[in-house]
Amino acid sequence: MVRVVANVIVKLPIERVFDAASDPETHLQWETSTIKVIKVSVGPMGIGTKHQGSVRFLGQRINWESEVIEYHPNSRVVYSITAGSMQFKEKWHFEDVEQNTKVTFIFEGDLRGFLRLFSPVAVWAWQRQAYKDLAKMKTILE
Repeated sequence: MVRVVANVIVKLPIERVFDAASDPETHLQWETSTIKVIKVSVGPMGIGTKHQGSVRFLGQRINWESEVIEYHPNSRVVYSITAGSMQFKEKWHFEDVEQNTKVTFIFEGDLRGFLRLFSPVAVWAWQRQAYKDLAKMKTILE
């Protein structure tokens, strides 16, 4: 099992940060590996909301599908992600820290296929990319 954790403090109220960061369609603005994201379910964001998308990682295009399995406004969102035969969870935590917002991103799951062969490199690359992406998100939001 791999686990990647990254966090950042955004100098904005939690409501504004949550609204921007909890919707995968907005991730195209700051996640450099993300190629596309589309919402495939109807209705407002919440448990059961589904998205599909693609990322480029270690030179490979990876298509994925996600479903929101936990949704607590201004606090936490958890996605179950299927990418081929792989299953992951992507967790976003939001904390009010003196009128700023601490965003913690956690990505965990089992690697398969070519990623399993390069597990240490993949984890290192994910960790590095997660911090870069959160820094870019912070810059865009502030």
